[in-house]
Amino acid sequence: MSIKFISENLVLNTRTNCIFKINQTGKEFILTYLNYGLSEQSIQFLTKKFNIDKKIIKNDYFNYIKQLNKQCKINIEQLPFLHHLILEPTNECSAHCIHCFHQSKNKYSWSKKEINNFIKFFKDYGIKSVSITGGEIFSPHYVENAKYLINNLYSNNIDISTISTNGMFLTKELCDWLKNNLNLKKVIFRISLDTIGIKNVVIIRPGYKNFFNEKYWDYLNLLKINVIVTTVISTQSPEEILNIAKFLSTQKYVKSWILKPLVPTKKSSFYDSQWVNIKKIYIKFLNWFKQNQDSVTYNFILGNVITRSLLNDSSYLEEYQLNEHPCKEEQFQKTLKANGKISRCPILPEINENYTVDIKNLNQLNSEIYDDISISDLQCKTCKYVKLCGGGCRVYAISYSGNLYGCDLNSHMMWDWIVNENYFKHTWEDYYIKVKEMLC
Repeated sequence: MSIKFISENLVLNTRTNCIFKINQTGKEFILTYLNYGLSEQSIQFLTKKFNIDKKIIKNDYFNYIKQLNKQCKINIEQLPFLHHLILEPTNECSAHCIHCFHQSKNKYSWSKKEINNFIKFFKDYGIKSVSITGGEIFSPHYVENAKYLINNLYSNNIDISTISTNGMFLTKELCDWLKNNLNLKKVIFRISLDTIGIKNVVIIRPGYKNFFNEKYWDYLNLLKINVIVTTVISTQSPEEILNIAKFLSTQKYVKSWILKPLVPTKKSSFYDSQWVNIKKIYIKFLNWFKQNQDSVTYNFILGNVITRSLLNDSSYLEEYQLNEHPCKEEQFQKTLKANGKISRCPILPEINENYTVDIKNLNQLNSEIYDDISISDLQCKTCKYVKLCGGGCRVYAISYSGNLYGCDLNSHMMWDWIVNENYFKHTWEDYYIKVKEMLC
């Protein structure tokens, strides 16, 4: 196998022409492979470097190199490069979802003049593509500026990769406009289906019954708009969540469903008090999925831990062994917030305003302007699940422990459930066995 680095966290297999994104552990493995191949010397070197049992490091190392010889698993066009930016042109929204991390913050929305200034800045710094989030960019307060932003991005040769929306305003008229003004073959819509504010008198929103004409989903399908759906678990019952899952199985262009617990914006015990209901929600969905796999065309992620691919092929778990702090995977990800500040993660600044820097840092690597933490810095380093969760999500850690280095309780309690209770042992046996093997 011939392999070479093409950037700090990307390597190319020149035989298969596949490109892979790597973390720091992967970088060490590849450098070792380039120097020593699969020789005994390579195992001795890695055993000493990581201070891990020789048998374990050999298994991890050989499996990792084996993965690099397989077919491509990453589409290079979907990776967040230095020339890609997440935009939050407004943090205002009319939905008032009870879980929203924006609702107690100051409100900002970019004017057309600010949009022009930002786009000039993007061009100066070589931004080639963006993802657009909010707030709700298609709500009445901002829809005209959103159209202006979209048109001006394209006219300045800046591609749009994804657009996030709660879907409440995707009327036929707006969809027609998007059809004529967006490159729908390249754009993925991220639509949230959650519990929203009581003021809107809507509990769950697939189809927006009694709110908007539910036929708009049929119109999205007609336009062949690819959709990723996100659902935040807050106060819904298991039956309400299952209704969303069933509804999504009828939608041809829904590619993935992300289902995860609420992230409190202040230090909170929410997760502890709601875990029983969250677990019931996951079990109800997984039982239904097991009986209806052939009719469920979308992928799913539950709680940032359980995925469809992992349940169907437990060998994927081997890749998780090599994870470090997941935020470090997004080596170049940056978000331009509605207030004009730069952040790595769109959510972190809503929890703690310290996680932003001035826009002048746009052309720097994240490692130069943010903390460059690793597993060894985190509370996770002594946790028995660290090989499985890889450090979890820092947003949950900050929400529940109050600091960047604490435990992601969401992931920890998920792994406790998977490993120590009987559900997975009896219902998803292959997956359970693989998890137990990895913990040994």
